[in-house]
Amino acid sequence: MSFREPTPEEVSLLQRLAEIAGLADDWIDGLLVEDMADGGMGSLRLLSRGAGAAHPGLGTPVAFYEYRDLDDIPVQIQLFLDEEGRPAELDSWKVDFSPIQSRSGK
Repeated sequence: MSFREPTPEEVSLLQRLAEIAGLADDWIDGLLVEDMADGGMGSLRLLSRGAGAAHPGLGTPVAFYEYRDLDDIPVQIQLFLDEEGRPAELDSWKVDFSPIQSRSGK
């Protein structure tokens, strides 16, 4: 696993999803992310520092957000919690399955 610091664009997107879900965004401080092998769709595994091992299985999606990418193709994003209620995955996909060009749209 190769977790890293989230980019400013990823932090902004996670804050937006936390707001949509009605979650406090304090979990984003100290968060590490790992790019998932998804053909450039931009999905991320999320890991809070000090949380120890990987998250248990995925639970429920708690936030949905859609925007248009730089090429005007819709991008859909979901934030999933793990079975313990911690943010665990940001699932993103572009509806035509091409790689995402921007995390925030135009």
